[in-house]
Parts: sequence; structure tokens; C-alpha cells
Amino acid sequence: MAIGDITFRRTGGTVGCATLRQWHTYSGLIEGSPCRYHNEAKIARLNEEHRRPVEYAGESGEPYLVPPMIRPIHYPDYPFGIPEALPAITCVALYAGHRAELTIIWFQDELAFPIAPHILEHLEGIDFPALAMTVEED
Repeated sequence: MAIGDITFRRTGGTVGCATLRQWHTYSGLIEGSPCRYHNEAKIARLNEEHRRPVEYAGESGEPYLVPPMIRPIHYPDYPFGIPEALPAITCVALYAGHRAELTIIWFQDELAFPIAPHILEHLEGIDFPALAMTVEED
């Protein structure tokens, strides 16, 4: 098994990481603290940017978002919303198995592999065949 591969508990199948992009979640934040409104907008934008065109009836093309562990920020009377932070690194990966692909989005504290253990445990429990899009073989 290669670094980044996921073996699913439900099916026992393994899929590999075909591509991975990572960046600092708050790169470009010039001043202030991250807040709930901005985090929700960031997550919605990620989902929209990574939605795949639907090629087959009944498939959504939606990326799978691992629910992020949001940390409250103590900032009494913050004037721009509820201050809270997502983990430091945003990760977007394309996982591919036999004729199936799924884009997965998650947040973790460290850059690069390995995938954070709590994220990997969550991913191992998803129903990959039900969530993935069918793709044609070359």
C-alpha cells in the first residue's frame, strides 16, 4: 500500500491518491481573525470549485468534505462575527479506484502526508462506491 492510499472498512477495497493539492488555509488573510462566516464561505467555495460535471444519471459529482474540527478563538467583542479557526492546512485530493473517482476535501494541522490519523479513520469509514463517480477507462 502506498502513502495516501485508503482501505475502506465497509468494502475492504483500497483506492489510491491520484492527485493532492495542499495550501495554508488562511494564506492571504491580511488582518483580523478568521470567523465563522468566512470559514463557511471558504468551505462552500471549495465545494463549488471541486464539483465535477455529472456524466452519468444519478451521480452528483459532489466532492466529499470531511467535517472539519473547528477551533474557537477567544476574542471578546470581535466586531466581524464569531471568531473561529479551521485547521492550518487545506487538502484536496482525487482518489481513484476501479472505474471510480472521488474528490475529497479535508483540513489538517500539518502539511503533506501522512494524512492526520483522525482524518484517515473517518475516510476509512465512508462508502466510497456510493459516493464516487463512475469514470470510463482509457
